[in-house]
Amino acid sequence: MKMLNHKRIALTLLAVVSVFQMGLFNPLRDKVAAANKIYESGDYEKAIQQYTDISATYAPESEELRFNIGNAYFRQENYEKAVEEYQQAIGSPDEKLAAKAHYSIGNSHFRKNDYVKAIESYIRSLQLNPDDEDAKYNLEVARRKLKDQMDKNKDQQQNQQQQQQDQQQNQQSQQNQDQQKQDQQKQNEQQQDQQEQEKKDQEKKDQQQQQQEKPKEDQQQEQQPEQAKQEENLDQQMSKEQAMQLLNNLEEDEKEQRKKFQRHPSSGQAKVDKDW
Repeated sequence: MKMLNHKRIALTLLAVVSVFQMGLFNPLRDKVAAANKIYESGDYEKAIQQYTDISATYAPESEELRFNIGNAYFRQENYEKAVEEYQQAIGSPDEKLAAKAHYSIGNSHFRKNDYVKAIESYIRSLQLNPDDEDAKYNLEVARRKLKDQMDKNKDQQQNQQQQQQDQQQNQQSQQNQDQQKQDQQKQNEQQQDQQEQEKKDQEKKDQQQQQQEKPKEDQQQEQQPEQAKQEENLDQQMSKEQAMQLLNNLEEDEKEQRKKFQRHPSSGQAKVDKDW
């Protein structure tokens, strides 16, 4: 990319010097020349200080000095400050200086990858100086860069959207898998509960069936203790009744004997053999 070269910058600096050489600022000619030498040596910080002091003290409205300060900031890659200084020169009645200021603003925006603003500045520069080949060249480069940037942003946006879609699909797939696991686990638990209940029911049924199919002998054996107990109780009851009956019979016999004895009492004398 064809940026503002040293030759064009030198011309601008010499333009400031020529003003002093014309007699308008003769007392400051040495100061401006010294500031230009500092700039050319690469000590841009000191050059900025010198240009600023000259501008503030002797020429506060000098667009040329503001332009030179902008160049020094541009060399420091402080593009924000450079644009601020170039802005002070775009209103110059000197259209060539104003065109250079727009061109340099375009270069600053280009370095910041702000190709839209760079294109606008190059177009304004060409409106003031249509023959500036550097501005034409930089304008086409900025347009290509802007197109590449837009295509790249579009690709990044599409990739980002695709990544978001993939992420959403993965999340949905994971949720579906988790839901399937939960459903399967719930189903397994239900089946297990059902199997346990069926097992209990079957055991209960088997017990009932075994009870029904139990041999009669076993049932009789189970019934014998109860029957023997009942018979024993009956025997005990009958023995008591018989004992009472026997006792009653004895009492009746005793009464009968007493009655017989009363009907035939004894004489109280011993029987004697007959005397012949």
